[in-house]
Amino acid sequence: MNWPIEGLIKVLATTIAVIFELFASTDYGGGPGIVYIGDIQHATMYMFFMISGIVDILLWKGGIDIPNLDYVALASAFGVEGLLFYNHLGGRTLLDSHLHGLLLLPVAGCVLGCILEVIWRQSLLTSLLRPFSVLLQGSWIIQAGFILNPPSPIFEHWSEDDHEQIMLTTLMFTWHAISIVIVMSATSIISRLCTKKHCLPQTGSNYEMMDNSLLPGMPQLGSLPRDMTSQYRVDGRDDEMMRSGSMEESDESIEEFSTHLTRLT
Repeated sequence: MNWPIEGLIKVLATTIAVIFELFASTDYGGGPGIVYIGDIQHATMYMFFMISGIVDILLWKGGIDIPNLDYVALASAFGVEGLLFYNHLGGRTLLDSHLHGLLLLPVAGCVLGCILEVIWRQSLLTSLLRPFSVLLQGSWIIQAGFILNPPSPIFEHWSEDDHEQIMLTTLMFTWHAISIVIVMSATSIISRLCTKKHCLPQTGSNYEMMDNSLLPGMPQLGSLPRDMTSQYRVDGRDDEMMRSGSMEESDESIEEFSTHLTRLT
């Protein structure tokens, strides 16, 4: 059974995050009520991703049957995230505002990627835009955390009003982007090589394998008109007989096929 792993992870992770943010908004229980509105904004973002996970689970269970609803729910979650981050910049330092402003770029890429995936399902480039944007968003959030709140004294604290350091953060953002492109490309190449090595393509028909061995001198299947070979390929009787082990029926079919080819020649 294929479980909706992505949906389950969304619901579990966001539930924990919402509980933590709501608790943090009350100064961890020490305030008279909601003290930090920013934590409520974070909880709201998590709740929309929770809704996206619930939609994934309901679609998997068959509880709802609305085409592309999972893409719409995910695009809405990223859209709400971008809206709240955009209005999260007031009253902050130049460096802090710049870091959050750069974060809006991959968030917008996530929204655009979800929309394009609905329109062009078979396009490889559109299917790569969303994972690229998600990875860039995650790596940049971690980088922004190290810049604004160094986890250790060994990390130098950044000057939040230095224009050169702000320019450096933009340069670092491009480094994150190109690093993710390299990682995704390497992953794709390794996956393709492993697939070619361990998952060789299957032949389309047993008759194609015996063109030159069992029927010497006979015309090959590739040289016959399509309407004459389709009856031996479409119904799949050859593969079914091989799986069932019925050698008598297989011999009869081969004899019938050989007779048919003899008449053609």
